[in-house]
Amino acid sequence: MTAELSIPAVLQLAQICEYLAVVNGAKAAALNGGSIDPTLGTLIYLERTAVQNRYNLNPSDPTLRATANYLYSILTYQAQGQSIQNNLGGTPPSVTGPTNQSVTVGNTATFSVSVTGTAPFTYQWFLNGILIPGATSSSYAVINAQLSQNGGLYSVQVTNPVTTITSNQATLTVTAALVGFYYQGNTDFSTALMAGTDTVPYLGTFPITTGQPFTITFPDLGATEFIVIKYPATETTKTSYLNPPPSGPDGGPIPNIAYDENIFGGFKYIFSRQNNPFGLNSVNGQVKYS
Repeated sequence: MTAELSIPAVLQLAQICEYLAVVNGAKAAALNGGSIDPTLGTLIYLERTAVQNRYNLNPSDPTLRATANYLYSILTYQAQGQSIQNNLGGTPPSVTGPTNQSVTVGNTATFSVSVTGTAPFTYQWFLNGILIPGATSSSYAVINAQLSQNGGLYSVQVTNPVTTITSNQATLTVTAALVGFYYQGNTDFSTALMAGTDTVPYLGTFPITTGQPFTITFPDLGATEFIVIKYPATETTKTSYLNPPPSGPDGGPIPNIAYDENIFGGFKYIFSRQNNPFGLNSVNGQVKYS
């Protein structure tokens, strides 16, 4: 994490140093029998007022930081002033998080931080170092994440009366959602699929969790029709099938399913063997593949 004084903290320190300049100048004058030199106090007052007015008009002004840095550079008695400021302002913010997030396309990734220190806190989130307008809470949600957002770096600046802390950067990883495709109908595609040709008019898709069984709900309940299942070749091969409710006296896997399998074009296929349509259960049309 990096820390720097926030604009309000610089303004507060300037006001303290302005007071110290006048008081210490008065002490020096009294001890030396001279008059008070108001030059330093006046200079700080003028610069502090200018920064304060600009901050009031637009706290997001990108040039405001440079002006505040100049004000900071002319502050005599900084050490004494910051000691007073720390006693007034309390503890700087301590930020935990955010952590890296990984989601599939279309899902929401939420970055969040927890903060300790002296309240109140204000937040501002950044993407790749660029301010995100309106992102001013302790968490930031990337809704409907897309592949184009993969690799984005998210961080947040937290400000309290003492200072501003910038968190670490957390990475957003967006991966393509894994889906499979299914067909159910009167056409037997087994010959074409065995030859490595896919002309199947798929009826829909189903979600896949890597390495896990998947369940498909076919639309025609109780029908005896040809089926085709297509899923990414990166998935483990599915060799066990269950058609709930239990279709056999033992309630186990469907016995003697007539099916074929093939792999081509980056996909694995499970399909009814030639001239062997598949009978679906009449309750929910679901078949589980493990």
